[in-house]
Amino acid sequence: MKELVTEIDISASPSRVWRVLTDFEKHSNWNPFMTKIRGKAVEGEKLDVTLPNPQGGTMEISPTILIVEDERELRWLGRTEGDTFNGEHSFIIKPMGENNVRFIHSEKFTGSMVPMLEGWLDTVVRKHFEDMNKALKDRAEAM
Repeated sequence: MKELVTEIDISASPSRVWRVLTDFEKHSNWNPFMTKIRGKAVEGEKLDVTLPNPQGGTMEISPTILIVEDERELRWLGRTEGDTFNGEHSFIIKPMGENNVRFIHSEKFTGSMVPMLEGWLDTVVRKHFEDMNKALKDRAEAM
């Protein structure tokens, strides 16, 4: 298993950050990592998520939503056939005072391919997470 954890403080209410995060139709307007998300933030639902492909271009994944806790947590699980590379992706909004939150963006990777991809996860994927975090912060704080 490999886990990536990133955090950013956002000067906005939990409800505002949640609205930006779960308004999937607008991700293409601000999110440099998950450039398109189709579906609804409902437990058990499948999403269609467009991400950068490591070989160039984009790729689509279809994770299943595991947890939806309004204004607090969104979690989904993406799996590959044969479970060679799976990811449990988590977005946590932690209140830190009036109109301030800590946004914790993480993913737990499992499967036989993880050891071979560890360097890529630590550099490229971590950078994608951080870029998304910054874009979410900018959008939520500008509203």
